[in-house]
Amino acid sequence: MTYKVEIANSDISFEVNEKETISAAASRNNIQLSLACRMGACGACKGKLLSGSVQYEKQPFALSEEDKANQAVLLCTAIPVTDLVVQARGAKRIEAGPQKFKVKVVETQKINDTLIKLVIKKEEGGRFDFEAGQVINFMLPGDVQRSYSFASSATGHKHAELLIRHIPGGLFTGKLFDGEIKEGTILEAEAPLGTFTFKTPKGKKAVFLTTGTGIAPAMSILRTLIDKKDMDGRDITLFWGVPYASDLCYLSELQEMEARYPKFKFIPVVSREESWHGVKGRITIPAATELGDLTDTDAYLCGSTPMVRSVSDYLAVRCGLKEENVHSDAFGG
Repeated sequence: MTYKVEIANSDISFEVNEKETISAAASRNNIQLSLACRMGACGACKGKLLSGSVQYEKQPFALSEEDKANQAVLLCTAIPVTDLVVQARGAKRIEAGPQKFKVKVVETQKINDTLIKLVIKKEEGGRFDFEAGQVINFMLPGDVQRSYSFASSATGHKHAELLIRHIPGGLFTGKLFDGEIKEGTILEAEAPLGTFTFKTPKGKKAVFLTTGTGIAPAMSILRTLIDKKDMDGRDITLFWGVPYASDLCYLSELQEMEARYPKFKFIPVVSREESWHGVKGRITIPAATELGDLTDTDAYLCGSTPMVRSVSDYLAVRCGLKEENVHSDAFGG
């Protein structure tokens, strides 16, 4: 049995198989939706159900009681049980879906005990094709995948950089930090994926609110803007929250950007190191204090799911941040 999903106010429609999520069917049909955590926790994919019914295999944590009353739907985990008509912000057709290929590890640069910069290239050569802010999946045994954001520029380089934090017991990071994945290792990959791309026109303010390895897609976006000579005149503020100063592996590069581009401001925030002389604590209050009114500002949030939810909620109340101006990429629980 299949169901038809129509995207309101567009010419987009596609078939969904029984027990298949809207997002999985969209990807299979080369339809791009706004997605982040892909597990119903962050709300980045939230749309509106105009007709039809859905069910969820897991509790949709990102839907409040008010959301449910307003017929909101999480496109990443909702499973149609009838034909549907939905509103979906940013839905669009793409020429081709992600491609599967093999990559070779070129370098593993250990930043500290918990962070590694991983540099890869395509085994058969050629350039990486992605938009700044997108991710690459590594395909692991047992039909398991692990996703990591590109940190490198999206301007056609043959090498790609990823920033990876060690997760104790992690299927991929365990092998990486134990040295099993090393220079010369061949990995199965799929890319590009994700919709956390830069959408702010010149003349409109943008702020990046990132924690930990959530800096990676922001670095990709900033490096791409610079490579394309599109950084001049852009009003961009970047907050990067980390536990320890040693985690600030892009500190000097971001400081150089700040010195070069007068309208770019970089604010590192360290939460667990008393000797740090800069801004301390979590990024929420410093961001609200520094930014003020956010009613006409695009916000790009990347970090853990709880971080994305708490920061967006706080800035909505404190600074007037509008939901339609929030772009998020959430990971973890």
